[in-house]
Amino acid sequence: ELWDTVVLLRIIRGSWKRTPNARVKTGDVIMLIHHLTIGLGSLWVYYTHLGLYCVIFAIFMESISPYVHIRWFLLKTGNGGTPAYFLNGVCLALTFFVFRLVSPIGYLLYVLAEHEHIPLSATPSRLTWYCTVFSFFATVANLYWFGTIVYVAAKDLRAVLRKKQS
Repeated sequence: ELWDTVVLLRIIRGSWKRTPNARVKTGDVIMLIHHLTIGLGSLWVYYTHLGLYCVIFAIFMESISPYVHIRWFLLKTGNGGTPAYFLNGVCLALTFFVFRLVSPIGYLLYVLAEHEHIPLSATPSRLTWYCTVFSFFATVANLYWFGTIVYVAAKDLRAVLRKKQS
């Protein structure tokens, strides 16, 4: 996360240096906020001794990586408009939805219940401000990325259908 944060800061700084009045891309800012939030979250995890839970959560978050990498490989090998590319995009969108938007909410409540030794039904009222703030920013970023993934998948579907018709 630290390396990604440094790279993003260099990208943003570089775009300002090249063109002083240039607008910074929304995606770059959201990714920067994402990585800074993860960094601060890691300090909180260290402080509260929740390391194992964090590892499991990271596995949830990184479950989309194979689809991202396969998608990049297909694009770079000239297979960007193929049905395989589209199918990969659909799998990416579904995996992202399940493991980035749906699962973390339940998992956060479960971890809080386990850590605080309270019934699962009592966890929403016990969420601390940093859990709420972290969850808000993570959810906003994930909704942005999910919207982008769905938009690109729809664009890919149109390309595949156009190819099929011609």
